[in-house]
Amino acid sequence: MTAAAIAEARRCRSAHCHGPDGRPRHLADERLVCPGCAERGRADIAGLARRYVSLRMSLRYRGGQGERISGPGFGSNSPVRDAALSCMDEMTAWATLTDQKVREAMNWRGRPYNLMRPAQALVAASQSLLTVWHRALIYEPGVTAVDGSLRLRVRADQILGWSKLVHRLPAPCPYCDTLTLVRDDGQDYVRCTSCRRAWQQSEYRLFVRMLVEEAAR
Repeated sequence: MTAAAIAEARRCRSAHCHGPDGRPRHLADERLVCPGCAERGRADIAGLARRYVSLRMSLRYRGGQGERISGPGFGSNSPVRDAALSCMDEMTAWATLTDQKVREAMNWRGRPYNLMRPAQALVAASQSLLTVWHRALIYEPGVTAVDGSLRLRVRADQILGWSKLVHRLPAPCPYCDTLTLVRDDGQDYVRCTSCRRAWQQSEYRLFVRMLVEEAAR
């Protein structure tokens, strides 16, 4: 295999990675996930325990008031309640399986999760994965953790009403040249989810116009 073919094969394994060419980013070392996806996964995993608790609290009522904590839709027989319970079960299953795989890859030994409460299992999985995050990404369990944590975070945020409409823009970032520019609904600025820089929408329109004019030459 040629050096070019090897470099082409060494791309981020995350299913949600998009580089400048719309394909997963190239990798510079032995890890299976690029730095951007690793950082996103780190944040997602760290926040899963908080989302689990929020989902659990959304199923309860404020004492004496009969008022639902998270507004309408969380009644005892509602689809939203069923979705919250299902998401909590999936979070616990993800935490147990993912941490088990990473522990096997790292040759760790620890307390079996069947002796823990679900929330404890989720917190323990988050902590152990974050502790060895960069090492674990060498192995397939690290890739699975990145994509699984993103899917669970998005699902939980939708159920809790935390997610917002985000418009994905077609032009590449003027700074890092990745196809990761977005605009939050109702905002007048554009931001890059890769390099974290932001521009006014008028600046973005000017940039797009320059790209169109350059392509037409």
